[in-house]
Amino acid sequence: MWGECVSKSNSTSLRKESAMSGDAILAILDAAAGEFGLPSNVVVAVAKVESGLNSYAIRFEPQYRWLVDARDLRPLSTPGASPPQSFPSLRGCSGLTEWAAQKTSWGLMQVMGAVARERGFQGVFLSELCVPAVGAHYGCKHLRHLHARFFDRHGWAGVLAAYNAGSPTADAGRAYARKVQERMQ
Repeated sequence: MWGECVSKSNSTSLRKESAMSGDAILAILDAAAGEFGLPSNVVVAVAKVESGLNSYAIRFEPQYRWLVDARDLRPLSTPGASPPQSFPSLRGCSGLTEWAAQKTSWGLMQVMGAVARERGFQGVFLSELCVPAVGAHYGCKHLRHLHARFFDRHGWAGVLAAYNAGSPTADAGRAYARKVQERMQ
């Protein structure tokens, strides 16, 4: 058991040693923003709202239903609320693990596993999205896709709403967009 091997105070110091500095996280976010031609202040604000700049943040979202075949990166036609008997996954990862990981948001920008797959992530385990540079890359890649799709008609508010809720006009997404815009500097 973890608690038997590492005392609580020792566990805390291990976490601190493995955590990146705030400046290093900001530099990674800035580099990813630049790679995709996005304003750094927008990307940093998204990461602040999504994870509080915690690269280890994850959230399982059981109702998420837009899943992707990990082998060919195409949307699945019958995602369902419970895992199918054989969910398509990459060699080395079980179908059940892939199914749950696609329904989880990961890392600094809380990228959904299925979204990362849709944007081309081909690592075996979606938990790699907790690596700051990987999560920032796929978060910015998705934000860039949404910018190209929605910015002209809806501005940043619509792009941010779509990042959060899938639609530039969703009420929940609009509230999220306001939170992100409040953190832009």
